[in-house]
Amino acid sequence: MVKLLFAGSLILLVAGCRGEAGGAKVSFVETRVDESQSPLPFVIALANSGGAATDVDGISIEVLGGIVLPGSKAPAGRDDLEVIATDACRVDMLAGHPTEIPARGDGVACGFVTWERSKEAPAAVAVVSARFRVTLADGATVETPPRALLLPSKAGVVGSTIEELTLDRDEAAKLLARVEALPGERTENFDRLVEKLRALAK
Repeated sequence: MVKLLFAGSLILLVAGCRGEAGGAKVSFVETRVDESQSPLPFVIALANSGGAATDVDGISIEVLGGIVLPGSKAPAGRDDLEVIATDACRVDMLAGHPTEIPARGDGVACGFVTWERSKEAPAAVAVVSARFRVTLADGATVETPPRALLLPSKAGVVGSTIEELTLDRDEAAKLLARVEALPGERTENFDRLVEKLRALAK
């Protein structure tokens, strides 16, 4: 019996060592954002199925496409809506937040997205498709699927911008087509915007 227990313990030890040697195996779980704030807070949930811990070393964002919504004073018939450049945003990590992702455990990558817009520009809301890239301490990277979201240049303007949209049917239809073409899982505010544009385009 003792020999069997010893043999079993040895097998578990070897298996454990193999798990450790495999290092961290971090995968994406979900992304949460708060569109009421600017800069835009986000939390990326991560899961580590590997036998070694690692840390979040950096976070970047890639804008896959986007446009700035017309304000309430925008001239009618505009086809030249401002396009969001792929490098128009930057990410600042949340200072002081734990960055460790334990072995066979869960962790998060937190931060803020800043839309780098001139201070003279009026408050605005951009409709964007974006994905995040998380760099880990061991050199591995985790890329999130695209999210379709609203990015405000000022806190608290998303709701009013959607409510105050005043476009004629053709303008709304054109904007709707561009918005719906953006890839990614949509936020609730994104869906609200789509519903508003569909109503205006009828």
